[in-house]
Amino acid sequence: MAVFTKSPLSTGSNSHASHAFDMETSSKSAHFELTVDVYNFPEKICLVAPVAGVDRDSIALSLKDDVLYIRGHIENPYGDSGEYAHTEECTWGAFERPIILPKEVALKDISAKVTKEYILIVTVPKLEKDMEKVIRVEIE
Repeated sequence: MAVFTKSPLSTGSNSHASHAFDMETSSKSAHFELTVDVYNFPEKICLVAPVAGVDRDSIALSLKDDVLYIRGHIENPYGDSGEYAHTEECTWGAFERPIILPKEVALKDISAKVTKEYILIVTVPKLEKDMEKVIRVEIE
């Protein structure tokens, strides 16, 4: 289950310079940045990220100012078996990914799910004031 929280607003002028959250990582696990595709539709922003192998309960979303943070952990099923590894190309351990949202969003309506194919989909609705409105002109 994904967890979503809102962090207090930062008062510093350099709020994007560092990650706002500390992650617990063991000395044997890597801290890496999750790959994410961001789609900016007129009415919403959608984030899509492959999270194969992630513990669904470890996925957490947090919002601070205009930055959405995606955090979680992917455990290597063989643990730290470096001496037995022939090839190691996968990334394991804790991850955190900050995404600067391009528009003001409706915080209370953000939703997230992990599909059965282990794809994380986050839907961030935009505030109505950011959407273009078409006004019909009547001709008499």
